[in-house]
Amino acid sequence: MNITVECIWCNSKTEFNRFVRLYGDCAYVINYLEVTNKLMKADAFGKIPSDHMIGLHIHGQIKMYSSKLEKFDKHPKTIIYLLKRLNKETTDALRKTVTNLLDEEHDLSMNLTVINRDDYPKRGVLSKFDSVKFLEK
Repeated sequence: MNITVECIWCNSKTEFNRFVRLYGDCAYVINYLEVTNKLMKADAFGKIPSDHMIGLHIHGQIKMYSSKLEKFDKHPKTIIYLLKRLNKETTDALRKTVTNLLDEEHDLSMNLTVINRDDYPKRGVLSKFDSVKFLEK
């Protein structure tokens, strides 16, 4: 079974939400900003959570996705993931996490869509993805 991870790098939540609407209900969405907001609301003092806490929560979401994938035939085969930082460490960690949590019977494809960004990632980052698209709106 093929699983696609669509990584999105954009400037705003609005751009991300527009992209998500293209998929309708046939994708599992992991939004870094929503995870951060959810953890801030759960904190008694409203502190911004550490990257480690956010990473643990995202790890749990991917683990939950994997368990549902095994149970339900019609579970989405695409994960849409909003990137906060586009660098080698982030992409390597995401690929490793998804690969470790999914069974070996799944083929993993990681794609990147860059929406309305003027900056460019550091050297060697784009080669970490199976395909890269640039969208200007």
